Amino acid sequence: MMGGGGGNSPPGPAVDGKAFFRQARLKLQHEAFNQFLACIKRWNNQNNQEQTREEILGEARRLFGAENQDLYHDFENLLNRQGL
Repeated sequence: MMGGGGGNSPPGPAVDGKAFFRQARLKLQHEAFNQFLACIKRWNNQNNQEQTREEILGEARRLFGAENQDLYHDFENLLNRQGL
């Protein structure tokens, strides 16, 4: 199991948020994409108080699955870029 923080991850290329969500919609099953959107909405609406960064990353990892690790890494890069 990897430690939190992601300090060992290379910065990766800049990810455009709109392009990321388009790609996620294409790759994920409809239900998984909707669950991911609900997770993001909770994160935004609750001002990050009920959900930690690690929890949202864990939820994304679960929803994206092993076959979509590229999406997971792009999402992690988006969070890092936003300073979250």
